[in-house]
Amino acid sequence: MSNLLKYTAAASMVLAFLAGCDGDGDKKTPSKPSVEVRQSTAAPAAKPAEPAKTADAAKDKAAADGKSLDLGSPLRNYSYALGSTVGEGLQQNIKVTKEMGVDFDVESLKQGFIDGLSGKSRMSKDDVQKNLQALDNEVRTKAEAKEKAEKDANLKAGQEFLAKNAKAEGVKVTSSGLQYRVNVQGTGDKVTSNDDVVSVFYTGKLISGKVFDTNETEGKTALEFPVGGVIPGWQEGIKLMTVGSDYDFFIPSELAYRDQKLPGNLIPPNSTLIFHVRLVGVKHAGAAEPAAAGSKTDDAAKKAAEDADKKAAEDAAAKKAAADAAAKKAAEDAAQKAAADAAAAKKAAEDVAKKAADDAAAEAKKLAEESAKAAADAQKKLEEAQKAAEAAGKAAGTLQDTVKQLPAVDADAANF
Repeated sequence: MSNLLKYTAAASMVLAFLAGCDGDGDKKTPSKPSVEVRQSTAAPAAKPAEPAKTADAAKDKAAADGKSLDLGSPLRNYSYALGSTVGEGLQQNIKVTKEMGVDFDVESLKQGFIDGLSGKSRMSKDDVQKNLQALDNEVRTKAEAKEKAEKDANLKAGQEFLAKNAKAEGVKVTSSGLQYRVNVQGTGDKVTSNDDVVSVFYTGKLISGKVFDTNETEGKTALEFPVGGVIPGWQEGIKLMTVGSDYDFFIPSELAYRDQKLPGNLIPPNSTLIFHVRLVGVKHAGAAEPAAAGSKTDDAAKKAAEDADKKAAEDAAAKKAAADAAAKKAAEDAAQKAAADAAAAKKAAEDVAKKAADDAAAEAKKLAEESAKAAADAQKKLEEAQKAAEAAGKAAGTLQDTVKQLPAVDADAANF
């Protein structure tokens, strides 16, 4: 708010200066003569160009030519430059207040500049102070509301991220709420006190993925700091590591900067933070000062970092090999299952075919047996018919013999 008032005061001076002075910085040119001037019989002198119109023409010409404005004299140029600078600064401040929902009436703003500089303000000093205080209160209220909404949104987003991240593979959660993942576990020294000084490479980012700080880019050296001089999430996480370790920290806002508004707003209030950290050295409190650069201590830290990188590469290669082997085994198992399923299907088809053949053979055998039995029955009946025919033939022969004897009998009877 103080910046806005400063720009307002400065702008009023500049605008009044530009509006009230002629092109050479003399007295204000009146719009009308204060005393009636009698017409002269002499030839009229050439009328000088009005300063405002001259400036407007110069601006129009500069705009048409696509060049920077030149008003023709140092006085006009630096006056315009000052006015432009103050105006742009005020415009930026007004833009910020508009984003918070506080607007301005530009015409009233301009009129206030002119009236105030001329000493003819139409608003009492008490009312000026009262209205400026009202503006300050409104801007403050809107700013606080916007900041609270941002804090609440950041806190909620962080909580939702951590709830989901806690279920991710390899992520562990401590009793404080710190989440971490071990990428590489080193075998070197570890922190024992908040007074210990550590050497680390790290990258910090927001949950959106935006990086706000890093020293892992090429050419940068390890950062050294006392453990007790950093945020609680770092203090807890760094104590879990040993030299040569590579961890990811997922730090809730209450273990980071809470709702503080940091310079530059690189880390918004209530932000959950993500850090990739490599611990390359630990100097315990009370131990001798670190040796100069290039010494065995630095060499050891460098070797620890190289070993960590090498182990990370080896672990990645091992994971890839394991994944490839698992994929190959899965493919082989699938092929074996497919072959087994095909064999089972073939066997089932063969069983169905065999059963069909067996059923057909049994049915044919049954039909054959029934046909044979029918033939045997027919043969038997035929034989019986033949026997009956023979018996009938014999009976007929006996009857014939009997008939042949009948006349003789009758003759005998006649003779008798």
